[in-house]
Amino acid sequence: MDKNELTRIIRPQLQIDLIVSVNFIQEIIDVRPTVVFDVDDPRKVIILAQTNPPALRSMVGQEVEATMLVRDYESGEPKRFGYQTTILEFLPEYRLRENVVEQALVIGYPGKQLKETSVRLHYRVSPSVSHQVSVVVPDVPIEVNLLDLSLGGLLLSYRGRMDLRQGQRLSLVLTIQDTVIPVIGEAVRLFDRDGSKLLFVGIKFTEIETRAGMILQETVSRIMREDLKSRSGLGREGR
Repeated sequence: MDKNELTRIIRPQLQIDLIVSVNFIQEIIDVRPTVVFDVDDPRKVIILAQTNPPALRSMVGQEVEATMLVRDYESGEPKRFGYQTTILEFLPEYRLRENVVEQALVIGYPGKQLKETSVRLHYRVSPSVSHQVSVVVPDVPIEVNLLDLSLGGLLLSYRGRMDLRQGQRLSLVLTIQDTVIPVIGEAVRLFDRDGSKLLFVGIKFTEIETRAGMILQETVSRIMREDLKSRSGLGREGR
């Protein structure tokens, strides 16, 4: 997404949802709506109205995800895009116009591009080899490949025949670096793709211990942040 496209999208009156925090274990996502007051091009920052519920001064320096709905050119359907950024300033008396003063927040401008995202709890990530995440299905004597992962489940691909049926209960073993996590899941989707020799199974987690869930949450959150930082160019935001 080039600079002209970003300029077209990010403008005064654009509605933005700030994702302040996500707790997968308690299934809580803190999303705070706001609107763009102004875009300060020289400083590469965006000035936002106070969120609802209000952001606190103590949140300055906190990383957030700024998300917005953008209409897709091809389908005409709205899609949600976002980028990882930081709350840079809290402005208690921002002069919106003559005789109108409002509280405001300052966040960084996207340094690279926007990424299609979601405000749902079970955010899917695609671990790379460097993340050291793997999965085996002990009851099935066939090698599987992990395609994506969330706290709610995962998507696997495999070659050959696997005697599975929708709704089948499965025992899984996730390994995250040196931590082994036993999980019980349910096969909720079985499918193939045109032109591929692979078969795919989507599995929903039905039983996972709290401590294991916290490790999984930390892993998904870390990969999500890395992905958003990479796509958003965080660290190259100007002030």
